Amino acid sequence: MEQHPVPQNVTTFQFRLIGDMTIKQFGYLAGGAILAFVSYKLPLPFFFTWPMTVLFGLLGFGFAFVPIEERPMDVWVLSFLKNVYSPTQFIWHRISTTSEPKAVQKETTQKPAVSESISRLYSLQQSPAQRKSFWDNLFGWLDDLFPQPMTATHQMVKPTPIISPVIQKPIVQTQPSSEYLGLQTKIKTLEQQLNEKTQTELKALELQKQMLDTVKQKQYMEAELIKLRKPVSQKPIFVQQTPTKGPTVKIIPPEAATRAGLPRLTTFSNVVTGIVKDNIGGLLPGVLVTVRDKEGVPLRALKTNKLGQFAASTQLPNGTYIVEIEDPRSRYLFDRAQITLNGSVMPAIEIVAKSKRDINREELSKQIFGQTVNS
Repeated sequence: MEQHPVPQNVTTFQFRLIGDMTIKQFGYLAGGAILAFVSYKLPLPFFFTWPMTVLFGLLGFGFAFVPIEERPMDVWVLSFLKNVYSPTQFIWHRISTTSEPKAVQKETTQKPAVSESISRLYSLQQSPAQRKSFWDNLFGWLDDLFPQPMTATHQMVKPTPIISPVIQKPIVQTQPSSEYLGLQTKIKTLEQQLNEKTQTELKALELQKQMLDTVKQKQYMEAELIKLRKPVSQKPIFVQQTPTKGPTVKIIPPEAATRAGLPRLTTFSNVVTGIVKDNIGGLLPGVLVTVRDKEGVPLRALKTNKLGQFAASTQLPNGTYIVEIEDPRSRYLFDRAQITLNGSVMPAIEIVAKSKRDINREELSKQIFGQTVNS
């Protein structure tokens, strides 16, 4: 038996006429080489000519011999350019299916004034499919040599359909009955009463909530008051009644001074003498004593000795004077003493100091408790 050749796809067969290349491959390769040579010869700097030369050479070689996914490179480039400039969005529109009425044409043939031989040729009528065949298209120029029979067409126009108008029934408006209106009024009244009742209930709930909050606050305040009263009741408070203090300034008569063992400070008239003590009866040395007249002009400036005594060395004229005592260390405070000189021997003055600490303590106790507390 003879072996049959392997069947091949003859439609994609390419003739390799130039060596192992087709004419298309040779054209791409030759075109790339020519463009590369022209680019090399251009009067431009080398960094322009060399890249262009290499680019055209590689493009020509790629178009000729380099396929991408079994397709030549030129197919890829053409597809890319075609897709770049083709539209990317399409808008869909509905096409109306109603077609316009067409007129029916009735052909009537008239016999032309030609010879019988030519009329026989046209007697053999062909089908429309045969007229549109390949050979009729190829030899269609022969129809111009022979005139075709004239046909007169009679157009049969279909009558336009008669559209009957749609009769609209009149809408009968019915008036609502009295029963319906009464029900509507009753519904509105009930809705209004329901809204009022709801608002009343909301107000009652709000008042009840406020009352509960007030009761809670009252209970909390009572508990806090009980807690505050407990420590006060546990700690005994000793209230010291301020004793009736004697005067801080007094005159010591000569008989009392002799009984107390105090020396006589002076025997001259209108001479101011005295003694200064602290709040517990101790003598205060180094205390400043100033004697002023009624107008506040200082006339004598004295200082107590180690025994707390002071005495002026000169006499003063008759009149009323004010004696001021000042502690340089600011430990004590003193009341001012007013004396009157009338030309006789002035007895000694005893001035008792007030402690600054005790004064501040009493003021603070009065501000806090309203009374003096002995701790």
